Amino acid sequence: MMMTSQKVHSFIVLAMMTAFVGCSGTTTRTDSAWQGSQVTGVLMDDSGQPIEGAYVYAYGGSRVNILGPADAMSERTDADGVYTVIVPGGEYRMVARKRLSGAIGGPLRNGDMVGKRPKTVVTHSSVVSDLDIVMRVFEQGKDGDPARMLATNTVVTGAILDEAGNPLAGAHAFAYQGDFRKDPPDFLSPTTDMDGRFTLSLPGGGEYTVGARTGFRGRPRNGDLIGFWGNSRRSRSIVDGKTTSGVTLVLKAYGELNDGS
Repeated sequence: MMMTSQKVHSFIVLAMMTAFVGCSGTTTRTDSAWQGSQVTGVLMDDSGQPIEGAYVYAYGGSRVNILGPADAMSERTDADGVYTVIVPGGEYRMVARKRLSGAIGGPLRNGDMVGKRPKTVVTHSSVVSDLDIVMRVFEQGKDGDPARMLATNTVVTGAILDEAGNPLAGAHAFAYQGDFRKDPPDFLSPTTDMDGRFTLSLPGGGEYTVGARTGFRGRPRNGDLIGFWGNSRRSRSIVDGKTTSGVTLVLKAYGELNDGS
């Protein structure tokens, strides 16, 4: 792969992106003196054309999801689609995102682009090159974060309703392994359509806290609706390899939710 003559810096994310991918107010800085392994490649679409205006995010260690603060990120790609990320030696998952708004964080929306390396990247040498990433158009309701949207035979299905019993479109169900935490959920369903029906796939049986909300990502805000299965933030057992059907999730205005018991 031929590198362009343009000098490409990497910079570390200093401010936390808010839960569910983060917020567009993330603060960054360029630090040319910071040493580590350089991970480089080209972002392209499925026809091989380079993608300008995208960013690559490196998520290190054994993190379950690839939302929240990245460990490092690239600068905006130019017309050649070339990216460089500088990271300490270790294992990383590399994810590329391009938002039509030009923001470096925030929820992906229809028309944005997303892609990732299919395998974990191991960085021990000074340069790891030719790690190209193919990006595709994001479709809300079909696509979700690759780490959290699953296709398995352990499934929870049901309906998301408002307090009056009306189905809610544009909501999504979520699940935490174990009890509720103030972190991004571990698994998400696609967003609901007009009938409010959801299908939430899980990696297997175990203890999960299941709920739903409106507002795609980020901390709930005034006007958002949120609720939990049985109005409880405590986990319950899900049977491995089975479909648990008929679950009704009633959402209330944020701030009015009872923790349950």
